[in-house]
Amino acid sequence: MEPRARYARNAALALAGLVVLYALVGFLVVPPVARKLIAEKAGAALGRVVAVDEVAFNPFTLRATLKGFRILEADAKTPFTSFDSLDVNGGFASLYRLAPVVEDFTLTGLKVNVVRDGESHYNLTDILKRLTPPAQRKEGKVEEPARFSIGNIRVVDAAIDFDDRPVGRKHRVSEMQVAIPFISNLPIYLKDQVQPSFSANINGAPLKLTGEALPFENTVRTHFNLDIRALDVARYMAYLPASTPARVQAGKLDAALSLRFTQAPGKDPVVDVAGTASLADVSLVTVDGPLARIGRLDAEIASLDPLGGLVKVKSVRVAGASTMQGEWRIAAIEALDIGVDLKKHAVQVGSVTTRDAALALKRNRDGSVDLPRLPPSENPTHWDVALGRLSVVGYKVALTDGAVKPAVTHRLVLASLEAGDLSTDNGFKGSALAKVQLDKGGALDLSATFALEPLVVNAKLDARSIDLMPLRAYVAQFPSVAVKSGAVSAKGTIALQGKGDAMRFAYAGTAEVANLATVDTLNKEDLLTWKAVRSGGIRFQYAPNAPLELAIADVTVDRVYSRVVLTPDGKLNLQQLVTAAPQTPQAQAPAPAEPPRPRNVRIDRVTFVDSRLNFTDLFIRPNYTADVGELQGTVTNLSSEPASRAQVDLKGRWDSSSPVTIAGTVNPLRGDLFLDIAAKGQDILLPKLTAYAIRYAGYGITDGKLTVDVKYHIENGKMEGRNKILVDQLTFGPQAAGYSLTRHGTGADWTLGNPTPGASNNAGGIVHLGDPSTIRINEWFADSHILFTDD
Repeated sequence: MEPRARYARNAALALAGLVVLYALVGFLVVPPVARKLIAEKAGAALGRVVAVDEVAFNPFTLRATLKGFRILEADAKTPFTSFDSLDVNGGFASLYRLAPVVEDFTLTGLKVNVVRDGESHYNLTDILKRLTPPAQRKEGKVEEPARFSIGNIRVVDAAIDFDDRPVGRKHRVSEMQVAIPFISNLPIYLKDQVQPSFSANINGAPLKLTGEALPFENTVRTHFNLDIRALDVARYMAYLPASTPARVQAGKLDAALSLRFTQAPGKDPVVDVAGTASLADVSLVTVDGPLARIGRLDAEIASLDPLGGLVKVKSVRVAGASTMQGEWRIAAIEALDIGVDLKKHAVQVGSVTTRDAALALKRNRDGSVDLPRLPPSENPTHWDVALGRLSVVGYKVALTDGAVKPAVTHRLVLASLEAGDLSTDNGFKGSALAKVQLDKGGALDLSATFALEPLVVNAKLDARSIDLMPLRAYVAQFPSVAVKSGAVSAKGTIALQGKGDAMRFAYAGTAEVANLATVDTLNKEDLLTWKAVRSGGIRFQYAPNAPLELAIADVTVDRVYSRVVLTPDGKLNLQQLVTAAPQTPQAQAPAPAEPPRPRNVRIDRVTFVDSRLNFTDLFIRPNYTADVGELQGTVTNLSSEPASRAQVDLKGRWDSSSPVTIAGTVNPLRGDLFLDIAAKGQDILLPKLTAYAIRYAGYGITDGKLTVDVKYHIENGKMEGRNKILVDQLTFGPQAAGYSLTRHGTGADWTLGNPTPGASNNAGGIVHLGDPSTIRINEWFADSHILFTDD
């Protein structure tokens, strides 16, 4: 055999022997040695018992398989971490790269049991301490990171169980699938983007994460997509700080988020989160009980930087919200263009729109109003909030006021509210335009600019036909007057400024009270009604420490009707209105009133149109009733100035037939009354006065007319009167029934005769009255007249 052939054969035999030896070592020696070394070295590093069921290695494909791996708890019995198998397929590039290159990495059946048994202690705390070496600092030397390349990384069917004993909750992450196609810091693979993905079931809620990353470039960039479905948020509320004012008791979270992480050399890292998130069937509670419920909340996040404390939200939409045990219900709320700076405590909102709500408010007896409240914070933080536009549509509000008796309920519909430029910077301020609809067709339009610190309000008001009935409970001065109907209207401007004793209020415009009807509940009959009382050119100013200022250009009194009754006990019904209540007509006299506040009042003109005064005298029998109707005329230049005199010029008719004129001057607004009035009545039919003739003369009147010309002057508490009375064709009727007293001669006794025909009482005999110039009649004569005859 040729030497060359012999050499080749020997080389081939040697190579075959090496291959056989390599195979024997790889297949037979490496697995048991590796199995023992993994258990010993890992156990020594972790301080736990580590067990491996099987190790397999194929030296020709560089594929290694590890099965039945377990790390036990400190008791050396309970599994802490385990997996079914680990398959690693090495690459031959490791030989010429001088660095480990793994083409496939698959971990199957990973199971981890984590237990938190203290505030900051876990069942793996001891392992973490052993794996964290003490910090070492080497001056002037920078170690290069280990080079490696791992491709096709897969974690299949992994599960993590977390037992959080301090809060009494257990969490499970199951069905976990992880895929990382490639990760490397070798230069040949530096620009290859890996496409990581993650999916799992977290406490029954599916989660999916996909993305891409360049984790080992000089500028680190990572991009993930996170998909969460039906996550039970309430399970994680125990991990919030105890001082959190409100917590989620129930709610399911759906989210589709994109997370980007970037860090350039020498710069702070930047984290940006964007996407959508939704909460459904949310229940919020505080330490005091239920706070609110939300059917659905959707948020579209434009950018969230948790490191920089900056949040930008495109929109937040709330549907089906309720609070106050369902007394407040809101169909929809939408907020757009929200910016939050957590470090500066500032919030800017482009717009908020809300619609279709029903709110029930209650004012308690002590004046407090029930509102949704969060527990007070021990260290409240001031936030600057700015809102570009607020729109409210279709809000129904019912306010039950229990601070008055009887309690009253006010109902209104906030048809629309448009507010803008709202800001808490240097005190809350902004502008608003509201349209409100009230019961029985009343409406209110209000536009205003306002600031709260300091208080400044400038508003335009247009109130139309606001029902007065619900306001009756607030008028305690006239407890025996009931309002049957009435509506108030006003149009003008309002100015409010300052607070406390420095507050100033002003109103300029018009006002009207229409269709007023009141009832005297003591006598159960009409008291005062009118078609309308209109006031124009009003200038009203109020300040606590200044005289009240009121100026009115004109007042029109249209078809007013006033009912005046002289009661059987000789009192006017108007005297009883202030002090008597319906249940107690003879109420005690009121306490002395406070001195009246100074006032400057001026009314340029009061015009009466078709007004009427109805008077009934129940003191006499038979009763007497008279009407002064068709009252027309004016009262001009009314003023509280002591020297001023208002001109009175009124015309009407007595009982629809006899003309009546009233003219003169008056000043009812000064401290003491001034009056200089003349009244004339012509051709007043006297038979209507027969009740008075019977009472005081003993005879009725069957015919005749009366013309009256009277003048009264009241000043400085003194009254002077002038009366001119003309009686034309007076005719008396027969003598009225009653008793007779007759005296015959000076000093003689008076003889009480039998009653004249028709008298209700029967008496006779001699009455001794003493002094002939003094006659006293017992009360039992009150309902009859007595005829005196003195010879």
